[in-house]
Amino acid sequence: KPLSALTSKYTNTALSAQSAQIDGMHHVTQHINQRLWDTPEKGRGLWLMTEYAKQKKHSTHYRNYEHTHQLSQIGADQDVVGNKGTLLLGAALSHNKGKQNFAEGSGDSDLLLGSIYGKWFAPNRVFLTFDGGLGVGKQKLKLDDSQAQYRQNIAHLGISAGQTWQLGGFEMQPAIGVRYQYFSGSQYALNGATIKQDKQHLLAYQAGLRLAHNWHTPSGALIKPYYRGTYTRLSGDIETRVNEYRFALPLSHYWQHQAGLALEKGRWGAQIYANHEHGSQQSKRNGAGVMLQYRW
Repeated sequence: KPLSALTSKYTNTALSAQSAQIDGMHHVTQHINQRLWDTPEKGRGLWLMTEYAKQKKHSTHYRNYEHTHQLSQIGADQDVVGNKGTLLLGAALSHNKGKQNFAEGSGDSDLLLGSIYGKWFAPNRVFLTFDGGLGVGKQKLKLDDSQAQYRQNIAHLGISAGQTWQLGGFEMQPAIGVRYQYFSGSQYALNGATIKQDKQHLLAYQAGLRLAHNWHTPSGALIKPYYRGTYTRLSGDIETRVNEYRFALPLSHYWQHQAGLALEKGRWGAQIYANHEHGSQQSKRNGAGVMLQYRW
């Protein structure tokens, strides 16, 4: 039998909750990556986005559960033009609210993350990006008549590179990157069980490809339908101790497919999209979102 069928309800809830925290961080930083890769050279301005997503999780180490995300982000960008290219600098505040229906219990997660980032554009359309951020993740758990809550300090640091090719109205952009993610340790009691989580140091390797087509209308508006495919692999050692018994948490790799439509007119821009994600530790995640932007 797999470990998920043998673990106690305390161990299963603890492992499921930790996987939910990692998913929340992945969800937020994935959108920071997309912001960096998508932002054009003259991308200065204020932007905000919101997305709702629902996923089904499965693993050989914990029992199946459902997880919903409500992500909101707000940020501002400013470009600096130089002789050897353009540097875009920005900052963003992200808030991800999650709800989990575990096999024997339930959870509510709250992740708040502040990030800074930059993107350098070379004259040949090659770009390099960096990002870093600090925040806090909170988790509330309910199991039988018991409740528990804990918090973890979180951080991320990433770099990536890519290039944009344009032919007529068509656009193709491959990109690769790596991101370090940190979760502080935590300890809590759940229905008599003592649960400890060690510090976690994770690496997320990403590769993506975006295809788009630009249509310019007689009124001066830009219409851009696009498709993006992204592959992410997480690596690192995750351990949770339940009453001093150690349990490892396997990490996942993901494929995400996103289709959307971007509109621009004057200083204003809008974008709507839908995405689907599947991976080794989840059956699927479906989501949809909208972004608004004002350029100065």
